[in-house]
Amino acid sequence: MDTIDRGIIWELHENCRISYQALARKFGLTANGIRGRILKMMEAGIIDRFMVSLSAEMIDADIMFALVYTDGTEDPEEFITKLGQSPMTIFVGLIACTEGGVYHLAAQYIKSEGLNQIGSFIRSNKEVIRLEIYPILYRRGGKAELKKADLRVLKVLVDDARMPIREISEKTGLTARRVKRILDRFSETDCIWTAARWNLVAGGCIQFFMRTIYDERATTADKLAKWLRESFPREYWDTYFVATSPEVFVEFVVDDLRDIEQILRSMKKHQFIKTATPLVRLSESKFPWLCEHYLRKRIAESETSD
Repeated sequence: MDTIDRGIIWELHENCRISYQALARKFGLTANGIRGRILKMMEAGIIDRFMVSLSAEMIDADIMFALVYTDGTEDPEEFITKLGQSPMTIFVGLIACTEGGVYHLAAQYIKSEGLNQIGSFIRSNKEVIRLEIYPILYRRGGKAELKKADLRVLKVLVDDARMPIREISEKTGLTARRVKRILDRFSETDCIWTAARWNLVAGGCIQFFMRTIYDERATTADKLAKWLRESFPREYWDTYFVATSPEVFVEFVVDDLRDIEQILRSMKKHQFIKTATPLVRLSESKFPWLCEHYLRKRIAESETSD
């Protein structure tokens, strides 16, 4: 997976309906070349799938990270499957450790009640000996009313997020012009998200999160994110700032374990970074977002009300 592949994945994550032609212009390749790269990444499992969901704002949802520590008696595969049974769980990553088990979990929840529910669900597993929860600052998107025609379009997109407008028109009975207007409104209001979900470990890369505590009196979240992007242009992937403390989970993708040591050393030398701890992913399992579940529910409700 080279830098172009990484760029393509990120563009698809922002909007998985972006055309091959638009990607070709952005990366200086042919549309067929882009298509070939995407197909190759899908076959390798690097691109897990394309998804369509309501925005977080549409269901008033937020994101949390959790570090789940166990006594090590669990079967990791079975334990991850169990954690994924909550409709709030987004992904669970197995973290390399020397004793017991450590899992990095992300979940989407609604209000404090949802946060309490996911925490209780995780702690209900007898193998869990400690749980750390971090509410994350995350894009919420916009809000808009969904009409019956909107839901007809979304019904076909949930099964094929990149379906061409012409085919959507044929399946819904709406004109291509109307379908385009609906899709444009989704984009303008940011009420519907279309994204690629990735599994970077499948590409033979090493994915890790640097759990970082920074000095908020010496810098801001924006300045820190800018420094990370500029300092590690090839390895840097994303930042997830904790809402309740001056902490950030920085996502990196590298080719060699020695790269982790170099990044760690560079970060620890920086004046406004207090601590940096790498969390190396051995594997990752993904589950549907809560806002995906809610979209399917809205679609089902619209069909029963016809």
